[in-house]
Amino acid sequence: MSSHIVIDVRRSQDFGIGTHIRSLVHALGVVDRRNHYTLVSGAAEASGLAGLPENFQMAIYSRSDLDPLDHIAFPIFLH
Repeated sequence: MSSHIVIDVRRSQDFGIGTHIRSLVHALGVVDRRNHYTLVSGAAEASGLAGLPENFQMAIYSRSDLDPLDHIAFPIFLH
């Protein structure tokens, strides 16, 4: 049975945590073709994660993650 996994990659272009996010996503693309992944990103980050397998899809989230309202809006977006 496969799972649907959502990963917030909005900070994938940052130094430090962004390196870990990119490495994790690319490693999952190599080893896991069974589960379905939705990567939540801003428009700018989407191009940095190109070339992933078909079980990965991008969901563009255009709000800033610095806005306090994001703590309400982001969970609503995920539904």
